[in-house]
Amino acid sequence: MAEIRVENVSKAFGGEKIIKDISFEVAGGQLLSLLGPSGAGKTTLLKIIAGLLKPDAGEIYFDGVPVVKVPVEKRGAVLVFQDYLLFPHMTVEQNVAFGLRMAGVPRYKRARIVAEMLALVDMKGYEHKYPHELSGGQKQRVALARALAVKPRVLLLDEPFSNLDPRLRESMREFTRDLQRRMEMTTILVTHDWEEAFMMSDRIAVLIDGSIKQVGTPEEVYFRPASLEVAEFLGDKKNYVKGMVKNGVFFCPLGNLPAPQAADGDYTAVIRPEHVRISPGGERAGWTICDTRFAGGCVYYRVFREGLSLLCAADNTVIYRPGEKVDVSVDFSKAILFRTGFD
Repeated sequence: MAEIRVENVSKAFGGEKIIKDISFEVAGGQLLSLLGPSGAGKTTLLKIIAGLLKPDAGEIYFDGVPVVKVPVEKRGAVLVFQDYLLFPHMTVEQNVAFGLRMAGVPRYKRARIVAEMLALVDMKGYEHKYPHELSGGQKQRVALARALAVKPRVLLLDEPFSNLDPRLRESMREFTRDLQRRMEMTTILVTHDWEEAFMMSDRIAVLIDGSIKQVGTPEEVYFRPASLEVAEFLGDKKNYVKGMVKNGVFFCPLGNLPAPQAADGDYTAVIRPEHVRISPGGERAGWTICDTRFAGGCVYYRVFREGLSLLCAADNTVIYRPGEKVDVSVDFSKAILFRTGFD
């Protein structure tokens, strides 16, 4: 269970800084997700940790030992790419044994380790199959078995589930997370999928435009985003309501919210759809349903009133139709305020 510490790491390509003075830690046996949009520098950072790229500045430590100058093959980190990179001319058994063979492990030991790894990833009986005979999920399991066979100190996963169909993606997430926990393997997962990060991680590092914006547990990142930028990235279904704070009160078109710790000025309140409740209203109700999106277990409603629009999430026991009048209440205690309009 290696502890990882990334300290003030930077990397530029062609004069453009891709990684900007990044620092974070991963405790031994934990899974940390590097979460961010495409082009944020996630894969570049993962390759630096693996030893495939050299940083321009900074250091990386495994259990307190600096490893930037340690070659890839001696670093003890293994990287699993989203494309699996299995050798098409080799059987499953040969693919899993490849790293062991390169390390000079005797044949009899290789056979034992390969058997153990295939049993670990539930691929026993597939030893003599070739990659083209496997499903996407099976290829992913073989790639994991090959990575784990060399007994790495650190497992690095670069968007490993992005090529799988939704149902298989979900099962592979659960399988990989269960395997990681059983092995207590220190793991860094790169993903742009915030739901995947919430589901799999002990901690999340939000990486946007080459910089770490927040590090915390999934609950901390979701309920207490460090900035409006982080809040906007974490999910596409939110309400943004502009207002101002004066004398410890946030004034906005929805009403007033106590904000005793906030300085006077302009703010944006982030309100999630699940914190907006709707109920049947008569003709005199102030809100009108203008859009309905059925999502199985819940229904999303877009409601409108005097130039103000809100997205609400409700269970599917009552279905409202566009044009219906409803009453709306907001749980202001769950709103998150961010200062806006100043440098």
